[in-house]
Amino acid sequence: MDEATLKLLQLRALSSLPAGSEGATVVTEEQNPIRIKGQDTYGGTIDFVQQGHDFRTNILFANLEDTQLRFQVVAKKADFEKSFRAFRGSLYTLLWL
Repeated sequence: MDEATLKLLQLRALSSLPAGSEGATVVTEEQNPIRIKGQDTYGGTIDFVQQGHDFRTNILFANLEDTQLRFQVVAKKADFEKSFRAFRGSLYTLLWL
């Protein structure tokens, strides 16, 4: 993935936050944390505040031949790791025919 594509995906991840979110901070970025249908992916984890509560989200983009898939998990920051492990594990169940 080139630098321009990475920047675009980061901006899309930030724009996926709920309206009114504050203090958005990119915590981690990963190139190809998991390959989907043999294609590159981008994952980003973002902290933000919504209505006075701390949240964390991870969004995964997969650019396929003719479409872009997005997978996202959002949880209160204290509960995020458990939710994220289940979310990431579920991606390994994808079946392509």
